[in-house]
Amino acid sequence: MHISIQILVRYSNFFYLFLTMIQPQQFIPLALISILMISCDNSSPENTGNEDIEVSTTDTTSQIEEVVDFEGEWVEERMNNIASFANAVITEDITTVANYIDFPLEREAPIAAISNAEEFESYFPTLFDDELKNKLNEHLNNPDIIDLSNSNGTIGILNGLIWFNDTGSKIVSINYSSAAEKEYQAEMQEKLRYALHPILKDYDHNVFLGRTEEGLFRIDETEKGLRYASWNGDQNMSDEPDFILWNGVSEQQGTAGGWTTTFDNVDTQYILDQVDMCENPEDCGLFLVIKDEGEITSKLTVTEITDPFEEITE
Repeated sequence: MHISIQILVRYSNFFYLFLTMIQPQQFIPLALISILMISCDNSSPENTGNEDIEVSTTDTTSQIEEVVDFEGEWVEERMNNIASFANAVITEDITTVANYIDFPLEREAPIAAISNAEEFESYFPTLFDDELKNKLNEHLNNPDIIDLSNSNGTIGILNGLIWFNDTGSKIVSINYSSAAEKEYQAEMQEKLRYALHPILKDYDHNVFLGRTEEGLFRIDETEKGLRYASWNGDQNMSDEPDFILWNGVSEQQGTAGGWTTTFDNVDTQYILDQVDMCENPEDCGLFLVIKDEGEITSKLTVTEITDPFEEITE
């Protein structure tokens, strides 16, 4: 088996651009397959001319070994980062753990997001209880890593309870709630429900709370489905909403991330648009899009409110 240098040159630029679009863990099997395909390409009669410079199968084997080495290094680096985090939690090295957090660290509503290392230090015992420490200790003895192609490169452990960035050096979310945190959440929920305008008190949980330059809005899950409430100007959630819409529909926009939540009001649509993939940075983010008879009449940048108690009258 031989590889034609002309064939390698022919495909190299295209293959490089393709590889830059995928994650390293996706690259491994694709690279192996591609090397073998290029090797076989020279087997046809038209590629056996004397002008071709031939490369032996030894070179092909060497390339495959380099790919395998790359996979091992990639996995080892991330495993080591995650193991260091787990050990820091177990030994209660809070400073080291805080360095792993990509602040703000969001908690389930209505608990406010943890904004910085100082807040994190006081919240650490609530977040990392003995049960979670035991799970992390089990992970050290028997590592489990989730790396899904539709997770934008993030790495999960403990069946998705904790998610890291693509290098395992920063935590992007913790989906675990200790018994203490659940109790605290219930207390905050009742406190917030009491402060809401009476017309809004009947809901299961809050899905989103945000502000635009024109006002405040919130989306709740209720027994009747998704509900949208909106306030103009500087009003807050203790005031009566200017209007309420029902029967919202949430849809994922492709496998690369992004969601829309749409509410219909006759010929007008109110759409919360979360854009994760875009060519220009200014096109990514959270937007409130308003359409009238299918035409966009307004597109406002949305700032998510991570502390709902900032938007009530106590």
